[in-house]
Amino acid sequence: QKVQIDTNTLSLNNKALDCRTGDTTTLTAINSEPGQYTYNWLPASHIVSGGNTATPLVIVSQTTEFKVVVTNTDGCSYSDSASVTYLGTPPTVFATATPDTIMYGDTSQLNVTYSSNVTSFYWSADTTLSSTQISDPLAYPRVTTTYTVNVTDSNGCKAEKQLTVHIQYPPCAGSKLYIPNAFSPNNDGKNDKFIVRGSFIQDMYFAVYDRWGQKMFETRDQNIGWDGTYDGKKLAPAVFGWYLEGTCESGDKFFKKGNVTLLR
Repeated sequence: QKVQIDTNTLSLNNKALDCRTGDTTTLTAINSEPGQYTYNWLPASHIVSGGNTATPLVIVSQTTEFKVVVTNTDGCSYSDSASVTYLGTPPTVFATATPDTIMYGDTSQLNVTYSSNVTSFYWSADTTLSSTQISDPLAYPRVTTTYTVNVTDSNGCKAEKQLTVHIQYPPCAGSKLYIPNAFSPNNDGKNDKFIVRGSFIQDMYFAVYDRWGQKMFETRDQNIGWDGTYDGKKLAPAVFGWYLEGTCESGDKFFKKGNVTLLR
């Protein structure tokens, strides 16, 4: 906000204040000629400090007209006025997640309720949202996540709100894993591979041994199973031992071992 003081003129420009109740702004009187001046800014009720200086700090809760009277050492006074435009209070916004606690792999419905003059939405960029520019995106976080929505109203005033979707992981127990006790690799499309089945596995190591302890097969990929061969050759029916260890999405460790029968 600038006040230009010449020998016989004084000019003020309008000022737009931000969109928060209790915002302050500084008005400034600039003297283009050397000398000493006194200043009197009105209305005094809106002057926070510096009402008798060239740079008063003012506060408004509605559009307000300010007047300044500037007097030089010769007693000559100049005055002018200008409005500080108050854009209004920020838009009202509330954000909810239904439900706000989900099991790993599930989704939560986010919803924003807002004042009628809101014109746009923007959620902070996040790949686990179905959209970042609507009021009701679906969220599918894989870890507990805090989302932030920003809204803008027709005056250009902005507001934001945060919400958190909490993730619960299923128990990382052996009962959540399924390892068959027999398989028949005869290419009939049924139980042809010895494979680990289970949900929420983050990483794993799976190995199969013959009765003498020689390793027949190993993998760290849950999607890869043993086809009953060793060194490219089909093995005869027999009982083999297996060993499994790994980590669930929850961070918990698991360990299991047992036997499997190869059938032909």
